Amino acid sequence: MARAAGTLRDRHRKWYVLASVALTIPALLLLAIGSFPSAADLQQRFASGTGLRVLVGFGIAALLWTGWLLVRLLSAWRATLALPHGEALATIRFRVWTALGGCVVGALLLFRLADGVPPDGPVIRNLHLLDASITVTSGSGMS
Repeated sequence: MARAAGTLRDRHRKWYVLASVALTIPALLLLAIGSFPSAADLQQRFASGTGLRVLVGFGIAALLWTGWLLVRLLSAWRATLALPHGEALATIRFRVWTALGGCVVGALLLFRLADGVPPDGPVIRNLHLLDASITVTSGSGMS
């Protein structure tokens, strides 16, 4: 039980948070400054060339970081089963599923970018939804 409680008190937690924030700096810069119409030049730099490579590089590094944290969380999951309170286990499970969701979505976006889809292109092709809606509306006499 002492070992399980020790996994919850992580002395290096602030370094994990600082590394995570550092990996999001380019994306936060684009979000905070690049969203204004007067920053069209910054938007253009991040959309092509070196800026896009910087964003993708930091995205890959953040994906690797999240994967490493996911492995650590999975090992902590087993240790929290020995604790008498369910709060720690619920926290670990929430972190695991959040990290897993982030890894899946990040990998999907990187694979789409590797396929040659531009950054402002659709992530998921939705032509099948359009065909289905046309079939439903024409079959029911709505069109």
